[in-house]
Amino acid sequence: MGDIKQPKPVALFASIIYKNNETLKGVFNILEKKIDQIEEKSDVMPFNHTDYYEEEMGSELHRIFILFKSLMPRESLVSIKLTTNNIEKELSIQ
Repeated sequence: MGDIKQPKPVALFASIIYKNNETLKGVFNILEKKIDQIEEKSDVMPFNHTDYYEEEMGSELHRIFILFKSLMPRESLVSIKLTTNNIEKELSIQ
């Protein structure tokens, strides 16, 4: 029988798909204000493997991955996901 242990904190990352750099800068500011400081950013890459978001966001999309600085308790992941969903709704064009 295994011993019950407290889960270790996790590294939090996000994938951001966006159209223009101005939007991206705004997203970084919001994420740092509502979640945590961004520690690392990947290189920007074209998001051209699917046209899934084209109707909503247009073509010539980009993707970047970010890593947040602090390790997060696993119990906070649901709250963080709800926060990012709300950010996405706020920034979407209705």
